[in-house]
Amino acid sequence: RASLQTVHAGARVSITLVNGRSVTLTVVGVYDNQFPQSDSDAYITTTEADRLLPASRDRATAIYVRTHSGVNVNQEVSRLAALRSGMTFQTSADLGAAVQVQTATYRLISNILKIVSLLTAALTIFVITYIDLVYERRQIGIERAIGIKSSPIVFSYVLKAWAYALAGVGTGFVLFRYAVTPIVASHPFHFPNGPVTLATTWNEMIRDLIILIVVATLAALAPAIRSVRIRILDAIWGT
Repeated sequence: RASLQTVHAGARVSITLVNGRSVTLTVVGVYDNQFPQSDSDAYITTTEADRLLPASRDRATAIYVRTHSGVNVNQEVSRLAALRSGMTFQTSADLGAAVQVQTATYRLISNILKIVSLLTAALTIFVITYIDLVYERRQIGIERAIGIKSSPIVFSYVLKAWAYALAGVGTGFVLFRYAVTPIVASHPFHFPNGPVTLATTWNEMIRDLIILIVVATLAALAPAIRSVRIRILDAIWGT
């Protein structure tokens, strides 16, 4: 698009065809996908192409094959290559090589944010549990003195951690889905290969929820187990 300079819809431009012939065409419109791989191309109608290049009529220069989920792409390429010689094949991975570095960068940023979020969640739950245990230390000592086993006490704090995790995920989902995503959709991030918006899948959310629950469990177990290992009298008297 930048190379068009003063060219606009309705302008007449002179182009050179593959056979060396120069023709003048009228620009019907200019598009801007903000994606260099498509914005660098120009298109004419099939009727005009047949008129200017009669040899190209009823001939295809590229065929796109859509496979079903689970199909081995390499086996499919081998099967198609056996039908006719002289053909060049490009898989979706080959065509996407131009943006692989960018998508890898997105994954790296996403992973860093996830790690920071998990560390923040673990530290928050650990501090909340630890403070709660400090204030409930005498009560825990009395409960152990009257015969309550340590495992139910520890498990009660694990349940609290799960409640915190679920509440955090629920709040985060509502904010992300109905507040952050619409805002970013209307004001996307601008990267070299085009605008970028936020998106997620249910499988990814479920996986992250399971990881968060595991982290929350470990963060609550550490102070809870330590609290029930204190001698009963020391817990009651707060020593």
